[in-house]
Amino acid sequence: MQKSLSIHKHKMVLKLLLTTLLGLLNVIVWTNGEEREPFCLEIYDNKNDERHPPYYLLNEFPICKEHERRTCCKKSHSEAISRLFSTLAARSSLSARCSNFYQKSLCSYCDADIGVGKKVIQKSPILCQSYCNLWYDACYEDYFDNIQNSYIRNIEDISFIRLNLIPCTDSSTICSPLHAITLDPTEFCSLNGFSTHQDFHSSSGPAGLTEYNTECFNGVPAASVLKPGIKQKTQSYKYKRPQYNKKSKAKNKFYQIVRDHVDVLLKNIKVPLPVIAFISIILIWMINQIINFFI
Repeated sequence: MQKSLSIHKHKMVLKLLLTTLLGLLNVIVWTNGEEREPFCLEIYDNKNDERHPPYYLLNEFPICKEHERRTCCKKSHSEAISRLFSTLAARSSLSARCSNFYQKSLCSYCDADIGVGKKVIQKSPILCQSYCNLWYDACYEDYFDNIQNSYIRNIEDISFIRLNLIPCTDSSTICSPLHAITLDPTEFCSLNGFSTHQDFHSSSGPAGLTEYNTECFNGVPAASVLKPGIKQKTQSYKYKRPQYNKKSKAKNKFYQIVRDHVDVLLKNIKVPLPVIAFISIILIWMINQIINFFI
């Protein structure tokens, strides 16, 4: 009798230890797993496209190549921005510094932080105030046309870009130097479709453009600091519930469920919590059967 109780006690302790160990392993796997990638804003995709994290593209952009490593833009967006910038450069006489800032600012729409909405407020990308100030200074003497309607708004694939102040072109009727239109850098950036954020380097000049800023865009792309995005054809991290055959027998159904969940586990880069819980239950059941068989 005592021997039977002792064996039963050992079995219970062993089961408890193994179950605890398995639980700890699952906690470690879950807590050490990478955070789920944020999805790109819907404006970057077609209506029926599946939501996805930022892409990793290689040598596909004609412009904004600094963002290719991690971006929500597709090749069509880069091509549209390239056409827009080429049109601005060809039809105006922007200074070199002002032109460079325009290119970098237009390309900011392909920055991953802006693409996922991290640096967006009320549909406007957020520029660091230091960057905005330098952009204004670079264009201070250039001539602009404050417009209501423009050829820019007719360019496909970049309807989300809002420019209410463009450089003067041959077709402009009234042109004024930037400092005659506004003396406020924030207003200048707002007319170009951007919001601003007071950053730490707002009075330090070019020093504010050398380090990645987590709250606003200062010219340093997220792609240069954060991990690469996903390959464009890679499936998004979405757990799909396996489909079971209701007519299968109980035993075959059990094995089918196990196989389906193993397939899901292998296909998903991020292991979802339901899969971890299911595998834990199966392993606990198997351990219990092994203990009962040998003890």
